[in-house]
Parts: sequence; C-alpha cells; structure tokens
Amino acid sequence: MPNTTATPTSSKSAERIMGIICWNELHTRDTKRAADFYTKVVGWTTHGCPDDSSGSYTEWVTKSGMHVGGMMNMPKEVPASVPANWAVYINVPDVDVAVAKAVKLGAHKIMDAMDFPNVGRICQIADPTGAVVHLFKGVDQCGMRAPQNETGTFCWAELLTNDPAKAETFYSQLLGWTTTVMPMPTGDYTLFWLPGADKAKKQGGVGGMMKILPEMGPMPSNWLTYIMVDDVDAAAARATQHGGKVCCPPTDIPNVGRFAVATDPTGATFALFKNK
Repeated sequence: MPNTTATPTSSKSAERIMGIICWNELHTRDTKRAADFYTKVVGWTTHGCPDDSSGSYTEWVTKSGMHVGGMMNMPKEVPASVPANWAVYINVPDVDVAVAKAVKLGAHKIMDAMDFPNVGRICQIADPTGAVVHLFKGVDQCGMRAPQNETGTFCWAELLTNDPAKAETFYSQLLGWTTTVMPMPTGDYTLFWLPGADKAKKQGGVGGMMKILPEMGPMPSNWLTYIMVDDVDAAAARATQHGGKVCCPPTDIPNVGRFAVATDPTGATFALFKNK
C-alpha cells in the first residue's frame, strides 16, 4: 500500500536516481484493448514510438503532458500461462555488473542484457522469490523518474512476495536499499528506502513490501504498481464499466489515503490510489 509521504523524487521535475523504480510498463497481448481501457479509466492519452524489436511502443501520457510509462506486446515466445502484467524498471549504474551480482544473490536471469537504441541497456531478471524486475541504465531522458504526486502518475510500487525476508536481503545487498517495518492488522509492512534516505523527513522512499496472504489465493511473487487518480471510487467504477475487474474494493488506509486493486480486461493487475 502506498505511503506517498516517503517521497523519492522532486515534485517539480524528473530526476535520474540510482536504485529508484524509474519506469512502469504494461506487457499485454492486446494493446488496443488495453489502450482503450486505461485512457478511459485513468485519463491517459497515448503516444506511439517506433521500436525495432516489435514495430511499435506506446507511452502513457498524463493530462499535464508527462510521459510516465509504456506498453508493449508480449513476445510470442512468452508462455500462455504468463498473464499480462505491469513491469517495473530500476535504475542501476551498470546493468551487466548488477545482473552478475543479482545472479550471485540467487536471482534468475530471464533474458540477456540488451541495448535499445536511444533508450538504454536493459536486463529482465526474477528475484530469488520469483518477482520479475528489469535492471536498466538509460540514455538521455530515459530513466528520468517523473514526479509521483500528480494525477495519472505512478505513485508507488509494492512487492507482494511469499518470502519477505529473502526479498529484503536480496534488494538490500543488490541495490543498497534499507528498510523500516510498519506493523499492520494483516501483518508487517516493509518500506524500502534508498541508501542515505532521510527517513525522519520521509524522503528517499522506493516502495513497499508485504507477504502474500492466504486470502489472496495462489499467487506468485510480483510487483504491484499504483496509479494516482483524483477519485478512487469513481476510477474503480470506470474499471468495471470498461471490462476490468475490481479485486480489492476501495479501502481507506489510515493517515495515508484510499486505494483499490483491479485487473484490466487483458489480465494485468494494478492499483488505484488517492492520498489523504
């Protein structure tokens, strides 16, 4: 669940910060349907970009004109059992060095590191608990994290995992993240922080982590991405209206805000959030 007071970036401009989740990307088998859904539910517009690997790449654009995330077709070789999903990208200073270290720490390399012209170098891995993440070093503006406190921006990322202790060890050793624990009625909630974060001022937050609960059903470890909206209840209603499914109804988080979790018509799960 989001804690938007743990601010990772400036509210005024994009920044390149090592160790931060810098990009969110929808992997789907039906980009047309997904584009129609998110433009109506979140209020994004879309911007098409040429991409040598798949022929096209779509960027999500907020009402204020910020390019905050992307969308691409899932490659045909991806097994049908893998659902559409929202992927997270983490800035690292050297992708190859980070991947080698991740593997030594128990991660699994899903693909070899690749260079994308005018974008950067990327490698997709699964952490030791099975959650997929992309390690990324961008060029030019790529990898610059947009502000996270405006409508339509990605305001939080949350690791849902079957083994929080193993995940905490992995990310702290790989990226230097530190943690604090918040006791919650459903169990401990862990906050991830950048190295040198000012926790007293709640500056330098990366995201959160919680253990997958039995009531969530069978679920692999995964990163859940949160999208800032003006009204969670209205956005959740639009999600249902346009073919999505609300998995967790709009719920208040004391002293933080209101959130809901939904699945889009192509099968990708995401969260909606409005701060208090």
